Amino acid sequence: MKDLNHVVKELCTSHLNKYPLAQAVDMLKLLHQGEFGPGHLIVDAAANKKYLENEYARVSAARSKPIVGNYLEHIGFGFVRLHIHAIDEIGLPIEHFQQMFELSAADVHGTQQGFLDKAAALKASGLLVDAKEIDDFLAKWLAADCPPFRHSEVFRTAYAPAYRVIKEE
Repeated sequence: MKDLNHVVKELCTSHLNKYPLAQAVDMLKLLHQGEFGPGHLIVDAAANKKYLENEYARVSAARSKPIVGNYLEHIGFGFVRLHIHAIDEIGLPIEHFQQMFELSAADVHGTQQGFLDKAAALKASGLLVDAKEIDDFLAKWLAADCPPFRHSEVFRTAYAPAYRVIKEE
């Protein structure tokens, strides 16, 4: 079995190859999703479904051509990102999309220490030169009682992420 440092380095290398403009916070988000899955996102299922419907409408309206393939993105630790364009590409009903998300959220319980261990493995990987940026982010994250966080502005602008994290199974 591969050790955590090796798994994190492999995963983050793959992610950086796909998203070369990703920042340290985007790598941390990837690892956060691998630890906590989508559980922190569902407070009100009806409101969450409405948010998904609005996001789907916004993404569909902004897209000039259909996206083919790559609607599932392996993010490690038993999770994938299911991109919203799967609704159109494979005819996945939005209700099923939402149900997969909700079922995944109901069954995931990561730990703060698990995430911090993954962040330490990222720092040890040598992929990001500025370990201070990671340390500063984690210090603020811990001081704010460990809230979920967004992709960097650079990542959002370059890649317009629109997905939900679901269990790989």
